[in-house]
Amino acid sequence: MAMSYSTSSSPHATSLPAQALTKEQRYRARHPDRIRAKNVRWYALHRAYELARSRRWKQAHPESVRASSRQRRRLHLAACLATNQRWRAAHPDASAAQHHRRRARKQNAASTDLRLAQWNFIKAVCGYRCVYGGRKLQRLTQDHLTPLVDGGAHSMDHVLPACHVCNCRKGVGRPLCPVQPFLALEF
Repeated sequence: MAMSYSTSSSPHATSLPAQALTKEQRYRARHPDRIRAKNVRWYALHRAYELARSRRWKQAHPESVRASSRQRRRLHLAACLATNQRWRAAHPDASAAQHHRRRARKQNAASTDLRLAQWNFIKAVCGYRCVYGGRKLQRLTQDHLTPLVDGGAHSMDHVLPACHVCNCRKGVGRPLCPVQPFLALEF
């Protein structure tokens, strides 16, 4: 009677009759735990090599990576959304900076190089105050001197901290009062 070896954990095991399997395939089918432990040890010793190899493969096969990511997200949507929500709650400033960069890219802004560290530097230089009203607030919004919809850039020399009220009042118009952009500042 021909036995067939098949384990979902081993990519080398197939549903072929036992006589058709090679010696290595039979060993892998009978000892998946040993193979897994051996692979874990090898990976621990060669982690940098494996990460570089994985990075090269991902760069060479972006369509496969995107398809795999979409499939994983579809299968685990609730978990992905919960993870994203926890990250946004734990990192509100980084989340806001990410949102602003994405918004600037969607508006085809000339430059989208403003990073969270630069935004924090700008707020510190202004004393964590609204440049228009002078109010000191925990949460300041990014006011673009030239609005993104009018071709303004999302960069360090083009963004000022403003309170929500002043930023809404300014809208897509000119600055409410003369302000000196941070052209001369070195980050």
